[in-house]
Amino acid sequence: MARLYLCGNARSGIRGGMRYSLMVWMCVLWSCISTHAQDLSPRIDVVPSLSVEVGEAVFFSAEGSTYPNANQLGRARYEWDFGDGYVMKFGQPKTSSGDSGMSALHYYMRPGSFEVTLTLSVFDADAGLEDPNATPIETAQTTTTIRVSGEAPMAGFELLHAPFHARIAQFVRVRIPPSIRADTSVRLVVSLVGNIYPETILFNRDSLQEEEQFLLEQRNLPADSYRLTAELRSSTGIMLSRWTEKFSKPYAGIPRVGINEWNAFCIDGEPFFAVTPYMLNKGDFAQFEGSMNTSCVIGYYNETPSHNHQPAQWIDYLNASQQRGWMAQGPGRGDYRAPYPSRNSRSSRIVEFVNSGRNHPALFQWDWLDEPNLGGRYKQVPPPVLASWTYVTQNNDPQHPVSINLYGYPFLPHYSAAGTYYDYINSADVFGGKRVFYTDALVMDIYPLEYRRHVSLFNKDRGVIDLWVQSINTFRDRNMDLVPVSAFVEVCDIRANRNTPGPTQEQVLMEAWLAVIHGAKAMYCFPLFEYDTIRYEAMREFKIAMDTYAAIILGPPPSQTVTDNSNVRNNRVDTLTREHAGDTYVFAVRLTEPEPLPDEIHPTEPATISTTFFVPGSPNGSVDVLNASGQQDRTIPLSNGTFTDTFAQCEWRVYLIPGSGGNQPPVLVPIGPKSVTTGKKLQFEINADDADEDTLNYSVSGG
Repeated sequence: MARLYLCGNARSGIRGGMRYSLMVWMCVLWSCISTHAQDLSPRIDVVPSLSVEVGEAVFFSAEGSTYPNANQLGRARYEWDFGDGYVMKFGQPKTSSGDSGMSALHYYMRPGSFEVTLTLSVFDADAGLEDPNATPIETAQTTTTIRVSGEAPMAGFELLHAPFHARIAQFVRVRIPPSIRADTSVRLVVSLVGNIYPETILFNRDSLQEEEQFLLEQRNLPADSYRLTAELRSSTGIMLSRWTEKFSKPYAGIPRVGINEWNAFCIDGEPFFAVTPYMLNKGDFAQFEGSMNTSCVIGYYNETPSHNHQPAQWIDYLNASQQRGWMAQGPGRGDYRAPYPSRNSRSSRIVEFVNSGRNHPALFQWDWLDEPNLGGRYKQVPPPVLASWTYVTQNNDPQHPVSINLYGYPFLPHYSAAGTYYDYINSADVFGGKRVFYTDALVMDIYPLEYRRHVSLFNKDRGVIDLWVQSINTFRDRNMDLVPVSAFVEVCDIRANRNTPGPTQEQVLMEAWLAVIHGAKAMYCFPLFEYDTIRYEAMREFKIAMDTYAAIILGPPPSQTVTDNSNVRNNRVDTLTREHAGDTYVFAVRLTEPEPLPDEIHPTEPATISTTFFVPGSPNGSVDVLNASGQQDRTIPLSNGTFTDTFAQCEWRVYLIPGSGGNQPPVLVPIGPKSVTTGKKLQFEINADDADEDTLNYSVSGG
């Protein structure tokens, strides 16, 4: 056994540094237990410091570990024990868990000193990756101690929120314990304060419900480091429990690509609905001209293997996207994996990719890996590892979100309703007792037409499109509608030899519109299947529609909802209601199951159905039926608050009901605190937004 006490001045604990890291003194106490300790030397680096507060993110990296055989080290098993009862090891915390990874993010939810242990095991070739009983060539351990100050929040008291990174605004939900709700005199007081920004009360109320909510406006906060504090206070002002969050905003105004309070992506503040292929090769860009408005990640098949992609190739991809007026999400793959298991990706190399592309005008989102929840214990990348990549990305680029695509089948009702630890609602199981998102935005893919014989979709009582739609709703619910969620849509046949026909143009449009109606904030498709079956025309039509209606679709929920009478199998129309400029818009699509295959026992859909819509307020007049470009195709009579239309299979509609939208109040852009010397003039600009586009009149009162 060897012991060594190291003290050093560390900017970040990962090579390459972090643009917004603070200079901290880092002390690492480690010990090695190894058959050949001189060969295998594990190391733990910590950011931001060995001393943190309750609820603060702590980044752990083992990238500084050394071993003579670099390939074996890259394939090594990195297992973490965080000292507070939470571990990431082979078979823990779930029996399906693989070892953790080279880096991880953790949160401590109670004060104290916690000894963190990294166990590093090196195997012959790939044995350790595939055989849980494999014997390592060498194993060594190292430890460090984390000291946590503050206090543990009361059980049942928690703040539920999206990452603060790249947000324009967000709704924060507060869970209130039953014992607190029983005393109506207890108050919830939420405050925000920065190093420069004065303390501001965001919420102050008693007679608390099971869940309270407040809007955190980040758009006009100045550049600063912030502390968001929620306190439960007795009627006499005694603090009963406290929950604190820390975040930094290293820029003024809004991010280049931000997420607003309705979970809409915004480019320079304007809502944007991305319609995009995923893993599109640069050489295939011309194929998608006019049918897409965003490109996604460096493709599978470039000149070099995917794990050898360099930052220069990523910049080349961004440049090619910019030339077509597109934005790009990526890189999706690169030599940060090189060619080891994805969970052993090097965070320092991720930082180099970020630093090379963070200022590129064509950058939409960062994306490091496809389907990290696929593959069981040998290939899955645990959420704390994904969160560590997001952490270094956010610290080096505050202007762009981080996104990830999940294998979507676990969201189908065939599987456990409890979900997995990739869901926000279950994330406390692996993040030290705190619910945490490991990314800023989430996507999931399921292909219900192609995989209709999959055990999760082959259901005699329900159709595959019905099940797919439920999976999108489940996806949103398990993430509590706190971050943008998006979905993949089938645009072509996937395997010609599977004997499941590729989608028709009408089916592509139906899936795309159903995804929108059920809350998707972007539409993805995978273009690398049967190329000659891609429905480009359907994608073009859908892109035109999103260009036309994105600001309306991505807007706030309506004050009143239009309903309909088509809500059963073979007679079903799904709708989304929005209000804009005093009018009501209804986006509707007939959910149509595919024609049954010879081995399927499903009823055949009727050619047409008739649907009656019910408009609140019993208005009379007419309803405009609009096309993808927003032009009127025809009108339908509106009588006593109802109108009726006929739908062919898979058909979609946009209805405009003039003058029926509830008038929404204008929203004043927060002014923020101002200071002025006595006797001097105080001058500043007041701005407000109005969803109904009414003329605004400003007045000032008080003094």
